[in-house]
Amino acid sequence: MSSQTLTQLAQIISVAVNVYIWIIIIRIILSWFQPNPNTPFMRFLSKLTDGPLYFARRTFPLRLGGLDFSPLILIILLSLAGYLVSLTMLLKAQDIPLVHIFPIMAVKIIATLQSIIILIGILIVIRLILSLANPSYGNPLALFIYAATEPLLSPLRRWFPYGPGGLDVKALVFLAGLAVLYLLLGQLLPG
Repeated sequence: MSSQTLTQLAQIISVAVNVYIWIIIIRIILSWFQPNPNTPFMRFLSKLTDGPLYFARRTFPLRLGGLDFSPLILIILLSLAGYLVSLTMLLKAQDIPLVHIFPIMAVKIIATLQSIIILIGILIVIRLILSLANPSYGNPLALFIYAATEPLLSPLRRWFPYGPGGLDVKALVFLAGLAVLYLLLGQLLPG
């Protein structure tokens, strides 16, 4: 294959993986609203996503606070696999030895971990704000935030009780730990 063909194929694979990831995200978001599974659109989405989602739930059964995080693991793995395949094709197109794939993939994995840390940090900051605002018990956003973050924070509960005004001190401590981890991962990246 010519280098131009490999480059174009790498771009097509990258776009296809990203489109499929968005299809999975749409399916997950729609499942929160309990749509009618018999509509043509939902049947189409189910055919496209049921197999990989079932595989993810069986292979990576990660449930925290009643929330299923196995689709998130599937999305991360699809993203990394798509990047790896595209990168391999691009390196072959430019006649660069494939051994260079390892440091590039290491950077991609570190960047992905940093993105996950940022996402968790955003959830923790929202939880901190909610701890001060004291929303009504049935607020769906508050329930989601607490369900997603409580498994991460519950080990800190006995050492860090609530502070003045209901401030969630354990969330502050966890956020500081996330910041340190983010910075340590950043030190591993090339300058």
